[in-house]
Amino acid sequence: MNITWGEIERMAKQIIVDELGVDEDEVTLDARFIHDLGGDSLDAVEVIMRFEEEFHIPIPPEDSEHMATVKDVMEYLVKTLPETAGTKITSQVLAFRIHEDGKVQVGLQTSDGSWLYADGTSFLPAGIYLTVFSKWGDVLKELEEMINSASVCERDLQLFFEKYPELLKCDEYNVVIPQARIMPDDRIAWRADFVLQPFDQNGFCKVLELKLPEAATIRTPSHGHLRIYSELLSAINQLRDYGEAFHNPLTRERFKDAYNIDVFRPDLQLIAGRRWDAIHIRNMQEVQRRNGVKVEDWDSCLEKLRRQFT
Repeated sequence: MNITWGEIERMAKQIIVDELGVDEDEVTLDARFIHDLGGDSLDAVEVIMRFEEEFHIPIPPEDSEHMATVKDVMEYLVKTLPETAGTKITSQVLAFRIHEDGKVQVGLQTSDGSWLYADGTSFLPAGIYLTVFSKWGDVLKELEEMINSASVCERDLQLFFEKYPELLKCDEYNVVIPQARIMPDDRIAWRADFVLQPFDQNGFCKVLELKLPEAATIRTPSHGHLRIYSELLSAINQLRDYGEAFHNPLTRERFKDAYNIDVFRPDLQLIAGRRWDAIHIRNMQEVQRRNGVKVEDWDSCLEKLRRQFT
């Protein structure tokens, strides 16, 4: 099922109109089935059953007993419907306007930026109170639990970002290619975790590699010599190989034939390890400068995503 929040709202309202015999204008997001729309407990059960039938999902009694308003049902549907529906609703912004007679008008901003109101208006009026609900808080909580788990593997992290590519795109990239195949010659075929294409045609693509949060990164310098753990150095060299491969016109041609993206001198980024001690920050900056690879720890990555998405 591939539907948006607005389509869910329209379907939900039509079900309520059919089952309770009320006018569509009466079915606002905060309207209560029993007290505001003239239904009784049996009517409420019938409405829930219609939702189950129309949206092809079971609604257990322990959940349905908490569904008193149209908004209650819609929020449950968004959480329960398949991922294709949920991913289209990056945030739900509810607008409340209080009228002089004490009535409250409720509106919703959809993921495409448009506004829908029960009275049919489609613009944002002045004098409203906004409250924002975002799915990304729960998503990033899932990422935090993965980072803190001793059993997490690189495949888990790969699949997480394949499921939520928006976290990699942010406002800079419009295409995310997982497990991108890089062929420097006829005998070698590498798999980069992700290749990202920017919105800006003058910008550079990015090759991104994910390593484990528990990966050792940098040691305290001894006798003035910078010491990098072999696992980190291996990952950096891996990324450098990917970047250098795209210097070859044949590699770029093969990649473009496969993914329709022209990659030239891509930015290189590695996410690995946990937050560095203050004494290691300057050393890690030196590692990045020497190798031309941006290195980010998982704690900093999570903080950045929370600033951008919640």
